[in-house]
Amino acid sequence: MGGGAAPMETQGNKPKDRTQARTWPGALCARFGLIWRARAGLRFALFIFCATLLAEGVFFLFVLRPSASLSLPALLSAGVVALVLSGAVASMVAWALNHWILEPTAFLRDELLRGVHDPDDPRPRASPFRHTDELGQAIAVAHTLLAQNAVNLRRVKDAAEGQIQRLAYYDALTGLPNRTLFLKTLEEQARAGLELEDTAAGRAHPRLAVIALDVDHFKDINDSMGHEVGDAILRALARRLRMTLPPQALVARIGEDEFAVMMAITGTITSARDVANRVADAIRSTPVTVLGEEFQVRASVGVATFPDDGVRPDQLLKNADIALNKAKEVGRDAVREYSHDFDRAIQYRFQTLRDLRASLEHGELSLHFQPQLSLTTGMVTGTEALIRWWKPDASAEGGRFIPPGDFIPVAENSGLILPIGEWVLRRACEAAVAWRDKHGLALRVAVNVSPAQFMQSDLCEVVERALASSGLEARWLELEVTESLFMEDVEHTIDTLRHLHALGVDLAIDDFGTGYSSLSYLRQFPIDRLKIDRSFIKNALTDTDDAAIARTIVGLGHFLGLEVVAEGVETAEQESFLLNEGCDAVQGFLYARPMPEEDLAKFVKAHRRSKTPLHLVSG
Repeated sequence: MGGGAAPMETQGNKPKDRTQARTWPGALCARFGLIWRARAGLRFALFIFCATLLAEGVFFLFVLRPSASLSLPALLSAGVVALVLSGAVASMVAWALNHWILEPTAFLRDELLRGVHDPDDPRPRASPFRHTDELGQAIAVAHTLLAQNAVNLRRVKDAAEGQIQRLAYYDALTGLPNRTLFLKTLEEQARAGLELEDTAAGRAHPRLAVIALDVDHFKDINDSMGHEVGDAILRALARRLRMTLPPQALVARIGEDEFAVMMAITGTITSARDVANRVADAIRSTPVTVLGEEFQVRASVGVATFPDDGVRPDQLLKNADIALNKAKEVGRDAVREYSHDFDRAIQYRFQTLRDLRASLEHGELSLHFQPQLSLTTGMVTGTEALIRWWKPDASAEGGRFIPPGDFIPVAENSGLILPIGEWVLRRACEAAVAWRDKHGLALRVAVNVSPAQFMQSDLCEVVERALASSGLEARWLELEVTESLFMEDVEHTIDTLRHLHALGVDLAIDDFGTGYSSLSYLRQFPIDRLKIDRSFIKNALTDTDDAAIARTIVGLGHFLGLEVVAEGVETAEQESFLLNEGCDAVQGFLYARPMPEEDLAKFVKAHRRSKTPLHLVSG
């Protein structure tokens, strides 16, 4: 083996100290029982002692003897006496050096090493040396410093551990427990409840209310008023929740503007819904005042119950979050209790999203087109592109069409609407070019643009690329936007619409009358058409209000110089009503259902040849 390997230690062959094994003064020290921890000083003293003996012997044997008149026995006797006296003097010097200097120094060194090895608890030994000399005082001072250092270290560690504990389990802004401590406490309460039920035969589980609440439109407050105001509102809500709920309730901040509450369902509290209502009332009871300004704060609240809705802490909080999202979906400022149907709906949406993404990649999406016809000439003037999703399966039909209402919201919420929208725009332009080149049909094609698409910064570039790659003239493309865009960034909306209009693209407001209709904004938008929502057309013959709304939209559009198109026309009576009101164009099942690209070309050609009146087209 290598020369650096250490020999193994056995009971019968203990390793010797290398210094002791190498020098005879060291062995002599051990033999005389001297304190070996002072071995360096003792070796020095013993070396002086031995050197003195040797020098005296040489002196008497080789120097004194030849010149002395003493007889040899007398000379030897004198030499022995001199040697003994010299050895005694050297021994006394060595003892004094060891007792007064070397042993205290070694003791001091050992105490300092103990402090280095365990600074928190050095455990100093009682000093056997007097405190009246310098070394004794040095040992006493070292003991004092070691003790003070240990106390300071413990104090610093306790403070650091407390700070770490606070950072790990508490929110710095509100001082409330954070998500980690909330889940930890919920787990302890749930385990205690399960153990109590197991030990008490026939006794039901103790029930806990788990509440998740989110401050409505908090981002708007932060963006408009600044984070300082937002932080002040959060601190005020934290104080309000703590004051409203009993001390045994646990209130935590688990997100930027999200709080959680855990509370036992006992006494006058009979359900988790009672706790949620109390929380919601506390939030909306009075405005929050910050810097002299009042803010009317509202919250969406989700409720889950232990053990009904789960026994694991993460599962309970997740279910409360699911219920919270349901409260947001119904308009916010609401309380919703968890239902297992919510879970199934979420699983369905996730599965739909996965399948939709795969279908986009595998080319399983397609476009159908519904014609738009002029009420004055009866001719087909345009068409609207509508997306269709054929999802293959193991059925006898080989698959089925998924309704757009089932997958479009999923695409919008996930952001997948952006690549889907770009694909729809490109395919619609290609279809319009194919009608022109193959069939000699000049048809305007309308494409719906979602708010998510419209708010992306490169929409104009996307449109330009679609037009350039397909070879379609911009005037044959129409983009339909909804009124919800007016509630977003108005300046951005106006700039984008003007840029698109400058390209030569037609613009229409879809489902007009169902959203945020503002005449002041409408005058600023470069709009070409208004589309009356199908809900007004459906009830126009039976509901005077809907009839009045449809009549007003037609009049407003004409007053602003816009063309008006009615959607969802299904009966000849509806067509007659719109004709009498002066509506410009129509589309609906009365004339044609959405159809593939080639079928649309055949329909237009057949309609032009027959010159059939509009209300007889479908027959």
